[in-house]
Amino acid sequence: MEAADDGTVEEMSNAQAISVRFGIMAVVVLVAALSFQVLGSVESIVGAVCSMSSSMLLPGFFYLRIHREELGRRHQYAVMLFLGIGCMLAVTIVHNNITALIHEHGSQPTPHPPSTLSQYALAPLFRTRKFLQV
Repeated sequence: MEAADDGTVEEMSNAQAISVRFGIMAVVVLVAALSFQVLGSVESIVGAVCSMSSSMLLPGFFYLRIHREELGRRHQYAVMLFLGIGCMLAVTIVHNNITALIHEHGSQPTPHPPSTLSQYALAPLFRTRKFLQV
């Protein structure tokens, strides 16, 4: 959808919509293929940040923000303590995941697994005699 000068929104054509979807899918596949070695570690870091913020930090923060006037001092301090513990847990989990990622992949080069995308894509090219002749 594109916005015209008069503020109306124009629909994309089918070809434009398909090309946008194909482009997004190509970028996602390319990122997954290039980061195959570290994808699990990256997902664990993203999971640690998102799960802690969506399950602990944001609900507690919004509860405190909405009901601040109704809560007594002890209740407010208890919610703030809960939020502080959640922040410390989030930092600890992310630190552990980043440390594991560095120790797994950063200190020594890891060999590529035998079934990478590049080997599948280039295998027919290597089997031809024309490629072997220099």
